[in-house]
Amino acid sequence: MAIIVPNAASIFSSAASVVGSADKWVWLGFTAPAGASGCVMWYRGAAEVAGSEMMPIVATCRTSALYGPFNSPNGVYAGCIVGGCAIVWMKR
Repeated sequence: MAIIVPNAASIFSSAASVVGSADKWVWLGFTAPAGASGCVMWYRGAAEVAGSEMMPIVATCRTSALYGPFNSPNGVYAGCIVGGCAIVWMKR
């Protein structure tokens, strides 16, 4: 059994498509700074489209959450980012 290890990462503070994420293994997350809580909605595909919601992530102040790996044939998109930063790790 192969172990999948990420070798690329990005952080987004505003909505963005994750370039190069199509057909790649990705870990999706969110981190909230001190004194704030926040959330992100992850979508399958290169844009925020109704029906393509993948998962919401909510974090309280000074916490982080990371889930995966996931593989979407059309990539992933971080939308509705409030109060923190969306995190993506990827196996290129």
